[in-house]
Amino acid sequence: TNSVWSSSWIRDGPLETEDIDYQSSTNEISGSFQFGVNCPITEVRWAVESVDGLLAQDFTPLSLTSVGYELESRGTYAVDNDFQVSSDQMAFLDMETYRLLVQAVDATGERFLLKSDGLTIITRGLVPGLVQDGPIPDLDLNYQESTTSLHAHWSGFGDGTPEQEIWYYQVAVGSNSEYPSTRTDVVPFTDVGTSTSHVFTGLSLVPETVRYFVTVRA
Repeated sequence: TNSVWSSSWIRDGPLETEDIDYQSSTNEISGSFQFGVNCPITEVRWAVESVDGLLAQDFTPLSLTSVGYELESRGTYAVDNDFQVSSDQMAFLDMETYRLLVQAVDATGERFLLKSDGLTIITRGLVPGLVQDGPIPDLDLNYQESTTSLHAHWSGFGDGTPEQEIWYYQVAVGSNSEYPSTRTDVVPFTDVGTSTSHVFTGLSLVPETVRYFVTVRA
């Protein structure tokens, strides 16, 4: 056979560029994969299993959309063997790990099997943190002189376990913390990475009559 493993991969999650390790949904699963072979894939079946080998979804045929075509000048196949799968009919258990299984056959009759590294179901929400105004850790300010900048710092998001690792924070400034529309009416949510403090600059804050709030989401 002329089929060769050159760049095969499989990832959990809805994005081809990112492999997720955790999710909160108990009824959804998605993934993407590519077979690094130089001829078209003619048959694909996919399944979902728990790490102890029990099938959460039996093998199901996948409708093929990839097409192989021959490059006459080179006499070889140029093939797009990228696929995506998804289902919203799962019944996952909390704190269990599941992985995708993919079986395939190419045009030469060679068979392949891919297994993802799995994702763990975490239904409990992220442990909230504490947000304080001002540049000094553990000190929450109620007043400041500046009308052009605003400092904030925060801590305590997540419970310290790998399942609640913080990937990034987003911060915003608003005139009222009770309503979504007024949490961001001064500065919309801004990605600050994993930093636990931020200073907003270039503001035009109204002195004395308006109280401002910083909202952090992780």
